[in-house]
Amino acid sequence: MYCEKQNDGPVLGQDTEALISNGLDFLNKAREEFQAGQAKFSVVSFWTAVEILIKVPLVHEHWTLACSGKKMERKKYLSGDFQSVTYDEACARLNDVLDMPLEAEVAKRFSKVKNHRNRVVHFYHNELSAGDQQQVLTEQADAWFALNGLMRNEWSVLFARRLRERLAEDETNMIRSNAFYADAKFRDKAVQEQLRKETEAGEILRTCVVCGCTSAVRQLLMSGLSLYDETCFVCGEQPAFLEIQCTGCGEAARVQEGDSDFLCGRCGYQSDRYEAINPLSVEEHDETDAAGCADCLRPDSVCSYRSMYASYLCTGCFYAHDVLEQCDRCFRWSCDSAAPVSNSDSGCMFCAPGKQPRYIE
Repeated sequence: MYCEKQNDGPVLGQDTEALISNGLDFLNKAREEFQAGQAKFSVVSFWTAVEILIKVPLVHEHWTLACSGKKMERKKYLSGDFQSVTYDEACARLNDVLDMPLEAEVAKRFSKVKNHRNRVVHFYHNELSAGDQQQVLTEQADAWFALNGLMRNEWSVLFARRLRERLAEDETNMIRSNAFYADAKFRDKAVQEQLRKETEAGEILRTCVVCGCTSAVRQLLMSGLSLYDETCFVCGEQPAFLEIQCTGCGEAARVQEGDSDFLCGRCGYQSDRYEAINPLSVEEHDETDAAGCADCLRPDSVCSYRSMYASYLCTGCFYAHDVLEQCDRCFRWSCDSAAPVSNSDSGCMFCAPGKQPRYIE
């Protein structure tokens, strides 16, 4: 029920917003129970979320579509004194009244979870066996992505931008923290289709360092620096890394963005990341080494990196620089190209006005 539209979609009625909030609460509870290994409790909470959220388009159209029976009273509906439609009735009304039928695959995934829920609630309450639990968690993960797909795609107009962002963030966190969810997303038809297109285009699928699925495609960002990123079509991770030659074994190794030391995964050789990345020997270092990076504001991360593309490289964020400037105030070298600092009173970004100059030893 709504009477106007804003840039972010229709203005929802209070009962529709309450229904969405309630359904998402049960969805979060199911996820928490899932991650705690409480399969039988998680499946009950998840199915409750499905039964609630499947009615959101119905209530949005008109509150009576979520009610069962011949006599319907708004007052009783608002107080909760009414008979709600069943899951099957809700699906029928989505199809017959709103022309929004569930896809066959989505309905199949929901049906599996419903059967698990009925089995848990109506037949026995003992702990599920290891095999049963594995099956329940796997099928629930499949159903979760089907439900999340409905909310983020087909029903996206019903969810404000804030809620859509929350759904996207929840999905990402779940995939990156739980192998069941990552595998479920990997099995998703849309993901498999995208991976098929990538392989047909000649790309090599690689194992994602975050979710562990063979779903990442490497892209060369700068050949002269051997700088790459890998986009994962499952968890969305897109880490940038520098490929270098390990001093210990001479094999190719990767260094991720950040400040951690370099550790070779093959031979175990470990060193300071600055020394591992810098291709020049210690004797070849010049006075501008260990300069500051204007992009990530690391004060001593930029090293000499002679290539056809750049002369200097930040060992933290991998931003390439052509020119360094020396501050007339603190005499620090940095890539602060926005302020060549000919005025010793203003200083560079690493020596704020009003502070004593910080001289480099």
